[in-house]
Amino acid sequence: MITQLFVAAGGRGKRLGKYTAKSPKSLIEVAGRPIIDHIITVAMDVKIDQIVVGVDAGKRELVRHLPPHVIVRKRCVEPLSTCFFRSARDLHPDIICGCNGDTLFCPDSLKQIIDSLSSDQEAAGAVLLTNVVKPLTTSRWTYWRYRLEEGVLVEMEAVPGHEIRTDYVISAFRTEALRKLTEGFTKSYRNWRDMPFACYSWGWDYILRLLVWKNFRVIGIVTDHPYLNVNYPHDIEEGQYFFKNPELFRKLRTIPQD
Repeated sequence: MITQLFVAAGGRGKRLGKYTAKSPKSLIEVAGRPIIDHIITVAMDVKIDQIVVGVDAGKRELVRHLPPHVIVRKRCVEPLSTCFFRSARDLHPDIICGCNGDTLFCPDSLKQIIDSLSSDQEAAGAVLLTNVVKPLTTSRWTYWRYRLEEGVLVEMEAVPGHEIRTDYVISAFRTEALRKLTEGFTKSYRNWRDMPFACYSWGWDYILRLLVWKNFRVIGIVTDHPYLNVNYPHDIEEGQYFFKNPELFRKLRTIPQD
């Protein structure tokens, strides 16, 4: 079985202020190393066959930083899903995982989602969720609330950030399922604003939502593994505990469940 990890590293990171003024978001150092280096190390620990980093035109510093064995896909801007589909089509992995280039997660998280998808032959994809998230006190940003029934993703609802209690970590998809998904695409279905369901981005949310809408089986796994999406300056500071003191990190980031 051939596996691929596709890292979406085209974001600008405006919420990080001075940290991304002169450097790409994925090169921000957390716990002494750039975020992208942490991600690559995790992929190598899990023995991922293909590591792909999608960048946009302004990320030459990031491209120069990447080791030779990492595959670079340029012009990875919205729609992200287009670049992701092409990576699956061109490199022919059996399973392709997608994560963001501002994300810290552990090898167990990546292994868990690949193993879960591999063991469920009827599933077209999987989404790894966590209840270890930072409290969100703002409604400025829209997030997804995922509804699972017996471990299967059956609905995704767009809600304000302060209503989130379970957060997205990483997705995995069977390449064959992605091929079937895109076979019947019409021009209108290439624009998420024209889709007959709620959606607000071209990323993993769009692909998951499309699979659910098309009645593909998508399994959902809720994990207690630590996870950090580096969006704000305080995330960088708290990120040091992700590696040095995981239990303290959990306490800092876990929202009490009602």
